[in-house]
Amino acid sequence: MLHSNSLIGKSNPAAYHFTKYISSINYANFLHSQPKTASFNDLIPSFIKAQEFPNNVAIRDKFRSHSYGDLLTKSHQLSHFIKKKLNDNRSGAKKVSALLCPNDSRYVVSMWGSWMAGSLVLPMSGKHPENLLNYFLQDSSTNVLITTEEYRHVAQKLKDKNPNVYNIFFMVKVTEDLMDRPALIVYTSGTTGNPKGALHTHRTISTMIHGMIDRWGWSQDDVILHALPLNHVHGVINALLTPLTSGACCVMLPKFDPELVWDMILNRKTSTTSTKHQQQRQQQHQQQHQQRSNPNIFMGVPTMYNMLIDSLQQKVEGERWKLSDRDRNKFLGAVKNFCQENIRLFVSGSAPLPLPIIQKWEELTGHTLLERYGMTELGMVFTNFLNGPREPGYVGRPFPLVDVAIAKNINQSERGYEILSVGNEDGTKVFTDGNEVTGELLVKGGTVFSGYLNKEEATSQAFTSDGWFITGDTVSYSQSKDSYKILGRTSVDVIKHGGFKLSALEIENYLLKHENIREVAVLGVKDEKWGQKVFAVVVLKNRDVPFNVDDVRKWCRLHMASYQVPSDFRVVDDLQRNAMGKINKKILLSLYARD
Repeated sequence: MLHSNSLIGKSNPAAYHFTKYISSINYANFLHSQPKTASFNDLIPSFIKAQEFPNNVAIRDKFRSHSYGDLLTKSHQLSHFIKKKLNDNRSGAKKVSALLCPNDSRYVVSMWGSWMAGSLVLPMSGKHPENLLNYFLQDSSTNVLITTEEYRHVAQKLKDKNPNVYNIFFMVKVTEDLMDRPALIVYTSGTTGNPKGALHTHRTISTMIHGMIDRWGWSQDDVILHALPLNHVHGVINALLTPLTSGACCVMLPKFDPELVWDMILNRKTSTTSTKHQQQRQQQHQQQHQQRSNPNIFMGVPTMYNMLIDSLQQKVEGERWKLSDRDRNKFLGAVKNFCQENIRLFVSGSAPLPLPIIQKWEELTGHTLLERYGMTELGMVFTNFLNGPREPGYVGRPFPLVDVAIAKNINQSERGYEILSVGNEDGTKVFTDGNEVTGELLVKGGTVFSGYLNKEEATSQAFTSDGWFITGDTVSYSQSKDSYKILGRTSVDVIKHGGFKLSALEIENYLLKHENIREVAVLGVKDEKWGQKVFAVVVLKNRDVPFNVDDVRKWCRLHMASYQVPSDFRVVDDLQRNAMGKINKKILLSLYARD
């Protein structure tokens, strides 16, 4: 594990040489070479693309290193088994394979094998309660549940309730038909009701993947440290299928552990295995593939970055290490230098990124987090520049093959909306006066899902009459910055207060600057006088320090406009988040903001 004396002091020769080593490296040598422009004229599924580099290491997990060829062979074998189990080769029959697998190579084999068998894939999480897993299986009409020994008990219970589902335990030419065939079901977070299954085809998935390869410069030389859940777009497509399509290597962790992530990022050679035999096997494979074992990319959600910051700060400031100011500064300087010279990309997404996290991460690592914006139904929509300015709070410009519009009066006219601006990867055209335009985001393009599973009415309501997907998010576009900013969900993050439209996310960023506020969720509560009033639910850094509402309001008036100051506060122990770090504000409203 990571220790304080591992990076500082001549008293530790290995540490001294490590510090000397990272200070001598020329940063330019670690900058990625300019990638070739991705072509979108020949999109193919990722498992077929893998044939181009069969000998490359695709994944390192707790078992060993797995080449692309290994994964393809096992996937092909599994596909035959799936077909045999289903005993149904009719092209028109819908087949759904649900995956309940850990974060390792078996997940990839299950996904690719299912696709080779012509199945839709439904990724599920072992952390979900049994009733939700059962809902997913029934709502999606799953035929096959592919799982591992770790989840045998859960799988058997699901089988008992779904006798028509086959349980499978672990023991090509591309056509237009394949590209447009449904490939993946990803369920939404369900903040407005039951989760909805968003259907993606091989074409929409491939468009997302090639867009990220193009914009983020993926290559065969990259190694990503993967600690994200595999039942969301972020973990499945961004952090797994994209590197596997580009020939990169994925180092997969069973779960997110901030101390282990730091060890892996800082190249501490921490093993992800639990037995001596497995450690010996992994050391052999590491010697064979040493050049592909050190991560240079990490993707996470804001909560993960916040936990990484806390983990490092607790070590250097805690009683356990008892560092002097000099040694603390030397250690943090070594961490920053190492990250600048060895890590090429840190990406944050899936939830709003608070400004204090951006600032603290840059202070610790020298990296400005690359913030992007996407949705389950759309994949990636906006991204900041890989090589260029990244404005905190902004999410950049549209991905390739993605068209966006900012509109108002949604569903209030014959057309269904009033356009304020339209944009794509080449630029944005504004039809109003002023530097900034604000409204609801609409999206078209090659990444848009084909519809919600078994929910025709919900699918119809999600689109305008001429095919724009209605995101439900309010955004602004700055002409001077040539960049978009997400103001939040129109239903819960835009507070209508006395004629103002306030962004809850902006107010949250202000409040996070308070010395004793660790986390915050700002809500709009009904108010007879103002329409809505600003209400803040906060988690304190130190519960022993009294939280005086009047004093906090005085502090707020020094840092934000008077109409943004919360009229009431509620202190709680925890803000309940989902696996991707999102807060369900409608639940918070029902719990803490009753009339």
